[in-house]
Amino acid sequence: MCRPHADRIRQKTPEEQADFEFVQGVTGTQTWPAFTPETEQRIFCRLALLVHLNKRGQQWELAEKAWMSGLLPPGIVFLCQNRPHMVLRTYPQGCLLWPLTSRPFSGNLEFDNSISQLTWGFLFSLEGCFVQELSVLVPVQGCRSDRSGLQLKPGPQKLLLQHLQETGFKGLGEGLLKQLAQHLGYEEAPPNADDQEVATAVHLMVNLDPSLQEHEVLDRVKFRNEADEGGVEGMTEELALAMEDTMRQQEKQKILKGLERKSRPVASLAEIAKASFHSSYDQIPMEVARKAVLERKARESAERKKQEEQKAREAAEQKRKEEQEALRSRGLAQAGAQAKANPKKRGNQAAAESQDPKKARMYAGLDSVADAKLREHLPSCTAVFSDVKNGRWRTTFKIAGAQAKQKSFSWTAVGPTYAARACLEWNWQQHKEHNDIDMPERVTLLMREWGSVSGDGEAEAPEPASSSRSRK
Repeated sequence: MCRPHADRIRQKTPEEQADFEFVQGVTGTQTWPAFTPETEQRIFCRLALLVHLNKRGQQWELAEKAWMSGLLPPGIVFLCQNRPHMVLRTYPQGCLLWPLTSRPFSGNLEFDNSISQLTWGFLFSLEGCFVQELSVLVPVQGCRSDRSGLQLKPGPQKLLLQHLQETGFKGLGEGLLKQLAQHLGYEEAPPNADDQEVATAVHLMVNLDPSLQEHEVLDRVKFRNEADEGGVEGMTEELALAMEDTMRQQEKQKILKGLERKSRPVASLAEIAKASFHSSYDQIPMEVARKAVLERKARESAERKKQEEQKAREAAEQKRKEEQEALRSRGLAQAGAQAKANPKKRGNQAAAESQDPKKARMYAGLDSVADAKLREHLPSCTAVFSDVKNGRWRTTFKIAGAQAKQKSFSWTAVGPTYAARACLEWNWQQHKEHNDIDMPERVTLLMREWGSVSGDGEAEAPEPASSSRSRK
């Protein structure tokens, strides 16, 4: 080949250069992204986020706040659209939810099996975001309820930030923790060469509650480091081989790094947490820390006072019951002695009282309103009979595999509302004792509306003779 022709090949025109690069792109070595099941799910989550924002009136600016959805821990109840949902999976911009239904009397939750697909959930603000922890009821407790199936018992409602703080921000990575600290307006966590993720978590705990003690922070960090399932000690090499052909290099390194952190000795983790605690606490202004400590002492003092008052009320109630029981026993003994000494006089006196309208016992009529509310708020395992002839409600509490309990409540002696309240209280106490189901809030509100019950909670007349006499 002559020299001019060779120079002509090296000196290409722009059109020839474009054609040459196109051919090289087709025939040469190329790289392209390979998606794993995890990354493919994230794509669907982002698409669902865009659809959700479009339905909200094209509020595209909320996409920058969707990272807050990643703060929701899996396996917890998230109150979304005034309905409980269980968080099955969390992604950087959203979470996958399963709607739950609440049982009418027990308040337990169960999965809604009528749905055809799961729900995508998104969180754009931490204000007013409440969550609940879940515990699965054992099958025996589930069989005692009104329906069968898997039942979940929800815990008390907590703010999401409070729950994350109490669990040591378990499951949150370093990037998400830094983003949360920046959103809350806190300074950046002091650098820690050993584990910056733990240092950032401790930094958030101390800033959210400056009254925390060192041992409390160490307990939360230890809980954060505990694995939810069985340990993986000695399995790092086997996992690395299993992930070699199924995951990308970056994701594999991230998982192996997390496993290495969880297998770290507790003593080493405690040293990191202690150093981070002191360095983060030094950044907090003294006035803020002193105010937080005083507020905590005030809360603890109020809680102790409340517990002492509750113990005093229980002791007074127990003493009153014992005194009333002693009076009843003494009255029965005296009545028995008198009847034994002169049985004929006792029989004539009873007959005269039954014939004398001024001395005959009068029974109040049935209050239809109280009767309807009572029947509506009783447990499902309670049968009630309105004994209008004797002016009382007769209830039967059914116990699975055991003899039922019966008790009557006289509305003639104390009035319909007090008697109905005593009836509710006793039956729900039995429900808690035998079925481990607490009284619902709506029943508590009704009892509070009806007021307190005088006597020992049975709404009986103070004298045994008047409360035990019934008309045939």
